[in-house]
Amino acid sequence: MKALCIGYGSMGKRRIRLLKKIDRSWEILCVDSNDIRRKEVVKDGFKAFESLNTALTECPDIAFVCTTPLAHADIIVTLLEHKIPTFTELNLSSSRYDDILMLSQNNNVVLFMSNTKLYSKQIQKIKALVHQQTKPLSYMYHIGQYLPDWHPWESYTSFFAAKKESNGCREI
Repeated sequence: MKALCIGYGSMGKRRIRLLKKIDRSWEILCVDSNDIRRKEVVKDGFKAFESLNTALTECPDIAFVCTTPLAHADIIVTLLEHKIPTFTELNLSSSRYDDILMLSQNNNVVLFMSNTKLYSKQIQKIKALVHQQTKPLSYMYHIGQYLPDWHPWESYTSFFAAKKESNGCREI
């Protein structure tokens, strides 16, 4: 079986590591526009591609979209058009959201749009407690992050979390 990972940054590497932990037999294909990362892909023993279209000729069985959130929509649409089950990271942009969901449904292709926070034990507990209530209630939640700590190897000003277009520092 072949797994296609689009984006070989920290999240792409994590998805591959988790997949290989489950089943080492997966053949890994990686697309990254960054030449340094493509060299790293090869060094790590995987097939590297500069373009998604070239990688699609390998007929992957599944795909992981691990690029900057603003690039997700077009990549997801292409994968769904090729009827490839797709997992996508951090959906911080609503760009083409309805079209993507409809394409997934119309093509009968599995699409999982990650939002890890929704599955956390804390959120599940809060949800259960809210459903038990019979009276109006209020809830306040605060989270803070220091952006330079997220990706210390690059300037946070060029990282998606600092971009207004990807909803800035919206809670992830």
